[in-house]
Amino acid sequence: MHMLYNSINIAVSMLIGGILMAYNEVGKAATNKYRARFDMIQIRVEQGERDKIYEHARNQGESMNAFINRAIKTVMEQDNDRSK
Repeated sequence: MHMLYNSINIAVSMLIGGILMAYNEVGKAATNKYRARFDMIQIRVEQGERDKIYEHARNQGESMNAFINRAIKTVMEQDNDRSK
């Protein structure tokens, strides 16, 4: 009985492992396809500024990424308007 349980346990583990591996490969492909749509920019801020940016974004109902993108777009539009 114990040996049968171990055999079933091993078979189920292999099946689940195979499913997870297939899912992981599909998930990785989907993630890579999504990420390919974007350029990546890294920024450095003074220590403590990241938390302030995060809190401000959260208070605006935005992710930090959405807030930074909005801030960049807004300033670029302002700069372009001034140069006209």
